[in-house]
Amino acid sequence: MSITYRPIIIISSTRQDKIPDLIKDVFRSSRASSGKKVYLHYINDIPFHEFTSYAREPLLDNIDLGVEIYTWKENEIEKMFKVINEEFSDNVGIIFYCDEDKKSLIKKISQSLPNSFKVNLVKDMCK
Repeated sequence: MSITYRPIIIISSTRQDKIPDLIKDVFRSSRASSGKKVYLHYINDIPFHEFTSYAREPLLDNIDLGVEIYTWKENEIEKMFKVINEEFSDNVGIIFYCDEDKKSLIKKISQSLPNSFKVNLVKDMCK
């Protein structure tokens, strides 16, 4: 019997000081959902290199997972959807992660996600 691993798409937005907690929770949830490849879409106005400096330690702790990180500005949501729709089939897991400050943004994004992706919702950490 072989175990199939499906990719996990994380759509998240938090304050900068919450990035290490975000990464730890995301990897924990991905492992619990049989995910070996994580596509993290982080929405905030910080540059990529600044995000990775906050996320460095948890990323190194979970080096066995495949990770692709995308950082988006709040006005680039449509570009993010385009990347997600072009890159992924329907067999992906979706996890939403946010803090109190960004709850409304992630809720808006989750409502505009295609139904084919909503069916594969693994976890919504914004409720």
